[in-house]
Amino acid sequence: MIRFFNANIPLSRPAGVILALTLLLSACAPAAASLPVSTASSIPSPTPEPAFAASHTPSPVPTYTPTPAPAFIATPSASPLPLNFIKGPLLLPAAAPDRMRMVWEWEDPAAFTITWRSRSGEPAQTSSFNVLEQPDRLVTFDFHGLQPGKVYDYTIQTRTAWFTGSFRSAPPPEADTLRFFAYGDSRSQMAEHDRVAAGMLAQIDKDPAWQSLLLHNGDFAQYGDMAESWQTEFFGDQLPRLRRLLAGMPILPAIGNHDGNGSLFLRYFPLPWQNSRYGSFDYGPAHFVVLDQYVPCQPGSSQYRWLEEDLSAAKRPWKIIMLHEPGWSAGGGHGNNRAAQELDDLFQRQGVAVVLAGHNHYYARAEVNGILHLTLGTGGAPLYTPRPSMPHVQFVYKGYGFGMFEIRGDRLYGEFLTVDGQAADRFEFQRPQ
Repeated sequence: MIRFFNANIPLSRPAGVILALTLLLSACAPAAASLPVSTASSIPSPTPEPAFAASHTPSPVPTYTPTPAPAFIATPSASPLPLNFIKGPLLLPAAAPDRMRMVWEWEDPAAFTITWRSRSGEPAQTSSFNVLEQPDRLVTFDFHGLQPGKVYDYTIQTRTAWFTGSFRSAPPPEADTLRFFAYGDSRSQMAEHDRVAAGMLAQIDKDPAWQSLLLHNGDFAQYGDMAESWQTEFFGDQLPRLRRLLAGMPILPAIGNHDGNGSLFLRYFPLPWQNSRYGSFDYGPAHFVVLDQYVPCQPGSSQYRWLEEDLSAAKRPWKIIMLHEPGWSAGGGHGNNRAAQELDDLFQRQGVAVVLAGHNHYYARAEVNGILHLTLGTGGAPLYTPRPSMPHVQFVYKGYGFGMFEIRGDRLYGEFLTVDGQAADRFEFQRPQ
């Protein structure tokens, strides 16, 4: 049993609990057929912990003054019911390394008490606040006073219900290792998406150090301007394992073409360190940059000027780009994005090491001018057939799954795992000097 999620996952009706237990006991279906797996270099034994730090000056966010608690309350003294969230809880990277942001949607006015404490024994902290009638019913809360690189248990309580979970706080900025998951294009087929989430939970069950950071390259919902589509395809009761995953590690999102005009995207992902759909932050040895391909990003545009300045100022050794439509991929669904290719000169000049994308519904690995390009559109959308003969492509796989990545010094060790836990691809990549 994974420690960071609550076995009593809160769903909106008792049948949801039965569904969650049934899904947890069921075996995953066989993975989709793959093209031949390329010869992989061996990966050394993993290091025990990842790392994180935020780079930008924190923007003002509402916080709640903590009050000392005599002891951490793992469960209430009475026997209340599990909280029935409409959405979430969902964790997001915060603006400072001593914070973690949480978002959830709640149906009625309520008085909440949130208690959190690290497993290393620091005193518990508690915040209490009231949520009154509000049009969007969305609650945003910042855990604060966190020590770097530690696992925190938390409890959310009302007078009659409760929820428990955990997360790993931001590691110190000087750390030279980092672990993270990455995938995208999870729209349309919830059963497949939940199997992908179950695969990541299984890896955390094997090694809790993977409870770190989750990257999503866009296309969360088929109809991104419709709240109903988001509710069904990303927040719904039919995704119990995804909900457990999102309550236990922060997600970093990029916007996709299916995510509409972005109003709901920004509402559900209120990242405190960005005011638009693009931004950047530091996480241990990595500087992550999230781009928005649905506003201008060519030379001369405001996004391009921001990108050039941001990459030039970045101090972390690993510069990693997240976007939706890849510049180099394996065809079959969408061609290579010309605008993304035109950023290659800037990426080379500024020492970008990795570009993570989706859009094409398969896995592909390519290398162009010393930069690693990965297509990870494997989260549940209907699959496309990749063409391994496309320029610069080194490996392809048609099937659902996710990427697992670990930075150790100047090397990145990567695997693409299928939903049944098999390594379809494994590689070692050295950061450009």
